[in-house]
Amino acid sequence: MKLKKRVFLFILLLLARDTQAQIEDPPPPVQINHELEAGYRDSVRTHENTDLHYRPHCCQNRYGKYGWVGKHHQVFIPFEYDFFQSFAKLSDFNIARKGKFYGALDAQGRVILPFKYTGVTPLDQQELVICANGAYKKTVLNFQGQVIMPEDSLYQIWLFNDTSLAVQDFKQKNTRICDLRGKVIKIWNYRQYVLFYRPAG
Repeated sequence: MKLKKRVFLFILLLLARDTQAQIEDPPPPVQINHELEAGYRDSVRTHENTDLHYRPHCCQNRYGKYGWVGKHHQVFIPFEYDFFQSFAKLSDFNIARKGKFYGALDAQGRVILPFKYTGVTPLDQQELVICANGAYKKTVLNFQGQVIMPEDSLYQIWLFNDTSLAVQDFKQKNTRICDLRGKVIKIWNYRQYVLFYRPAG
């Protein structure tokens, strides 16, 4: 009988120990650069008496890095950006800069465009972006990060009208008109192309 009691007590001790271990072991923490995060409350404190205190907003920490916090000051876009396009409201496509290079994030902080471009020009109504890689190399992507026109040594790309792009080709020395999916509509054998605007009024 004593042996049964001892075995029973031993099993109870093991179960209690396992339960205690489960309670005491927290889930693994989210990986955050604490050196950069440490200073974000300096910026949050300046918002305490404004509308920003009650909704997600962009903050700058004491190291000069930008990130986003929720209305309860939880960090959901880490403080590792040197520039952030939007400071009041996140969209599905937000341009940011890390060091010398630009890229873009969605509203959850996921990278849509890699941070490798020297310049990014959004065409918001068309949901396209013209990315520069150095002086002449250009590529066109949509707001989901899909390539519309692959990188090439193009001298200039601009919005021709609401439904097409003009591409001035540095190598071929011509100008072509493409639709918003990158398909060529027309090619003009002109080295340069200049847009003239009628003055308002």
